[in-house]
Amino acid sequence: MIDAGTGNPLQGIFVQIYDASGRSVGGSSTDASGNFVTGSGLSTGTYYARTTNSQGYLDELFNNKPCVGSCSVLAGDGFVVTVGATTPNINFSLTQGGRISGTITDATTSAPLTSVSVSVYDSTGRFVASGGTNSFGVYTTSQAWRQAPTTSARTTDWVISTSCSAAPRAWATAWSRPARRSR
Repeated sequence: MIDAGTGNPLQGIFVQIYDASGRSVGGSSTDASGNFVTGSGLSTGTYYARTTNSQGYLDELFNNKPCVGSCSVLAGDGFVVTVGATTPNINFSLTQGGRISGTITDATTSAPLTSVSVSVYDSTGRFVASGGTNSFGVYTTSQAWRQAPTTSARTTDWVISTSCSAAPRAWATAWSRPARRSR
């Protein structure tokens, strides 16, 4: 597991393994060298792999297939595991993705709101990220996502939905545009 931009190994990225029916059958986190081993117990057959992380990298299915939010693991490329053998080259090269950060305050008092849940949906209504406010009312989404391709200079719209059981008047839905990443 490496950072696609730097080539450096990535530690703490979870790789989940799924069987041919899409059922989770194991997984492991990467070590300091970016390696992972799922351990024994897989029978001979076709399997699929997916990354999961909260480090700001775009999750993928095996063989460089995007997996933002929820995706079908069977959309990735399968690989064959044989009992008694280690299957090599199930490699991932992850790219940094975008996140949203902001502050949520009470509309009347301007006091920061704590424990507010923030959910982000793309313009088709698909969930892509979430986060929650801290004691200062600040949130940063935990998941990262890639911006949808576009043929014009305009960015993709995102829906940010917030909810707070302690202060129902703070519930809101807003349209936002993600900040452009500089390269």
